Amino acid sequence: MTSHRVFLSSGAVVAAGLTVELGAQFARSVLLARMLGAEEFGIVAAIYAVYAIVEMAGFIGLERYIVYSASGGDQRVLDAGHTLALARGVLSALVLVIFAAPAASLIGEARNIDSFLWVAAVPFLRGFLHLGVTQMQRQGSFWRGSVAEAGGALTGLAVAAIAARLVHDHRAGVWALIAQHLATVLATHVFAWGRKYRYSFDRANIAEALRFGLPLTVNGLAVAIATQVDRLVVGAWLGVATLGLYSLTISVVLQPLSLVFRLVTTLVQPHLSAAWHEDPSGRFRVQARRVVFGSGLMGLVYAGGVVCLGAPAMHFIFGPRYLFSDSVFALYGAAVLLRFVRNGLSLFGLAIGRTSGLMVSNIAGAFGLLAGLAALYVRPTIEAAVFGILVGDVISFFVLESSIHAYVGRQGRLVLTTLAAASAPPALLAVLVLVVNPDLPFRIAATAAIGALAAIALMQFVRSTASSEGKAG
Repeated sequence: MTSHRVFLSSGAVVAAGLTVELGAQFARSVLLARMLGAEEFGIVAAIYAVYAIVEMAGFIGLERYIVYSASGGDQRVLDAGHTLALARGVLSALVLVIFAAPAASLIGEARNIDSFLWVAAVPFLRGFLHLGVTQMQRQGSFWRGSVAEAGGALTGLAVAAIAARLVHDHRAGVWALIAQHLATVLATHVFAWGRKYRYSFDRANIAEALRFGLPLTVNGLAVAIATQVDRLVVGAWLGVATLGLYSLTISVVLQPLSLVFRLVTTLVQPHLSAAWHEDPSGRFRVQARRVVFGSGLMGLVYAGGVVCLGAPAMHFIFGPRYLFSDSVFALYGAAVLLRFVRNGLSLFGLAIGRTSGLMVSNIAGAFGLLAGLAALYVRPTIEAAVFGILVGDVISFFVLESSIHAYVGRQGRLVLTTLAAASAPPALLAVLVLVVNPDLPFRIAATAAIGALAAIALMQFVRSTASSEGKAG
């Protein structure tokens, strides 16, 4: 019971930190979009995308290595981690400096190359993170890292509000990003009391950390291509104003999923892993069935809300200057449903150690960018770009499903049947919205009906599961 309470309290701390962090970042996007306008916000989106590509491509998982390594609690490992973090920060900053001019020219903003250069300060600053706050997670102390990241995000929001009033252009977004990560770095040094901050060139520890982390760079590069390069393509093809609109749809529809998925993974994956090692043909498959069903239900509700309320929500949040068609959110609805079910598959992969399957599926999903390019050539609209996202999600889903199908038995087929069943209501709503274009009260009622349907299905599932477990007992 004690360990269970500790696990739940740790999960609550992580959840609260992520909620504040991502909520502040979303609020910053809303604030900048409303105060700067679509064109200036589009430049902000392009700069953030360039930074994110470099950040993801250079991901070597130092934090994960320190937490999970058998010797990760040693000071020597921490020192080697600081050395690698600084080296990664310097290299990432150099890459951003080198590609600043090409990136600015690609979207037709060569006159603003200085802003692309300034963002190189961000990875350089993050190179000085005190990884002691990460090392403390080994003893179950999560609040230090969570407070540091959340506090940095809140600082970035405050600086964005002030800077937007001072300069009235995209530089407010750059200053906010720099302020966010400077505050985070300083906070890690404050909260890592009792842990020394120093460097080490110990070959054994550095080599072990690199063996663990370098394979993750391939996965990071694939994710960057799949989730960030499309923004630069949209900016180059359709202009920075359209890029601003496109980035806002991603902020509203897709970014909240990262919070949901990170929380679900934190809470569920340890139980799945334990079940896989202890009873792979029994308890694991029972829990896998629950994960599949829960993923389908969450995807059903979320996709229904996106289809019905996406366009009006964008108009309400960002103001009358930002208008979107329902067809954009019909495509997004299909994409988010796939992502929910795919996250269930990802949990299987993590639980049984099939991380290679996750990497391959992310690499395969990056080919959706080619579909987006082809669609943009045929019809240069935001819908074409979202179509590319959807194609990438379809490819990634089926590659991952085929990768772990043999390991989860009947649950592999259950994934496909659940996806098919969960797709029906959002698909009907999408047809209705696109053909009839109903008013807002009807859209709200339809979304509520989807939620009620999911609640009824969940209750029936819980009853049937309890009944079957009672008979087994």
